[in-house]
Amino acid sequence: MARPTPSSDRDREPGCGSGPEPLLGVRAAIVLALALAAGVVTGALTLWADGSVPVVVLAALSATSGAVRVLNEIIAR
Repeated sequence: MARPTPSSDRDREPGCGSGPEPLLGVRAAIVLALALAAGVVTGALTLWADGSVPVVVLAALSATSGAVRVLNEIIAR
């Protein structure tokens, strides 16, 4: 049997086999990682200052969601 020829340049690149596509792009992964880091830092500082777990969770979630929006604008396409 003859081996099928690649239909595009992407198929010819090494390492670009028929594996699954990534769930997130690089840009989205960077934005989410930095936003989660901001949320963790905010939560840790809030825990250190206040000590109330519900306040810590709300502060961390607020910081994470705000960071996603800001980082999405900063890291433009």
